[in-house]
Amino acid sequence: MDDGSKKSKAITSGRSGFYLYTQNYTISEVLRLRIALYLNFNLLTTWSHKISDSGPIIHISSKSYARFRSLVLPYFVSSMLYK
Repeated sequence: MDDGSKKSKAITSGRSGFYLYTQNYTISEVLRLRIALYLNFNLLTTWSHKISDSGPIIHISSKSYARFRSLVLPYFVSSMLYK
């Protein structure tokens, strides 16, 4: 239950929010995933190569925090809620 993280004003990007580590995806796949996240879940996202040299990473905006949390919380194992 990983491959993402929550950041509060990350030093590398200056933004808070969530990161989905999609380095093994192609840029085309990342763009398609971002569109799906917006159309299906109304999540605001950007993507960047700056944080990782190994591939693109999706950033979910802090403006979408409440929406993202409500979507994923039911699937968390209770012992992992600290993450």
